[in-house]
Amino acid sequence: MINQIRSFLQDRGITVPSGPAVLARKLPEILTDSEGLMPGMKRLLTLLQQQWLAINDQVAELEAWAS
Repeated sequence: MINQIRSFLQDRGITVPSGPAVLARKLPEILTDSEGLMPGMKRLLTLLQQQWLAINDQVAELEAWAS
């Protein structure tokens, strides 16, 4: 998911250093400040961000259940 988001951004000339923490910090900024992204692209990025966060939540729940 992270690589998909980074690739989507890179295809539009927005580079984000690797690492989930960096992307988590930069993505909200990109979504609010990037005038180079059309509304549809921002919506897609928002959906990808929501899926990424949901997956992280599910992994945390499974890890808590397993321990």
